[in-house]
Amino acid sequence: MDTGSIRMSLRLDRSRESPDVARRAVSAALGGQASQQFIDDAILCTSEIVTNAVLHGKHGCELQMSFDPAGGGALRVEVSDGSSHLPRLADALDVHRAGGRGLRIVDAAATRWGSQQVPGGKVVWFEMGHPSTVEA
Repeated sequence: MDTGSIRMSLRLDRSRESPDVARRAVSAALGGQASQQFIDDAILCTSEIVTNAVLHGKHGCELQMSFDPAGGGALRVEVSDGSSHLPRLADALDVHRAGGRGLRIVDAAATRWGSQQVPGGKVVWFEMGHPSTVEA
């Protein structure tokens, strides 16, 4: 039975425009299917992990998104890239650090997030929505 779930896959080059392309794609895919705050948070988290992939990956990245509005609004976004270095949260007390705070934003806005090494690189993901409906 089709529940109206939305799935999207997007290949992004290693360019300055890629985070904007990803933001626009997620915004369009979610459309009027969620609250504006949910969409804004999803766009922000997407932007952060795509930006990291573009900065640290070797050849761009691939974004996978799934959203099930009927299943409690469960959203999962995965970004894979060619770097095997797993991200980590920057020390919140390091006020002299120039960058690296993006994952703190993801940590605050998403229901949960994580990363894992895969052959040829890694996947960084986040989930938003009702935790019991988000796929692991």
